[in-house]
Amino acid sequence: MTQLEEQLRQELQEIAQRIAPADLRPLREPPARYWAVRIRWLVPVAAAGAVASVVVGLSLARPATAPVTSAPLPRTMPLRAAADPPFVAVA
Repeated sequence: MTQLEEQLRQELQEIAQRIAPADLRPLREPPARYWAVRIRWLVPVAAAGAVASVVVGLSLARPATAPVTSAPLPRTMPLRAAADPPFVAVA
């Protein structure tokens, strides 16, 4: 340890030796504050609201971004070519 740390440690030990156990106050839990009680229920409610707003936003945006489907093709039209074209251009 450095000299400063050693001096601080020594002085704190001397101060601690001067305090009698009867002089110490017992620890107690501080009283709950009004804002702390409000935050306990406010955080989960805000999280649920955020999730609900994302779900609503996505459900409203989905129809606008969904692909437009056309009428089904008639059955007489083949869905894909049966064979390659008669000529192929090769570069």
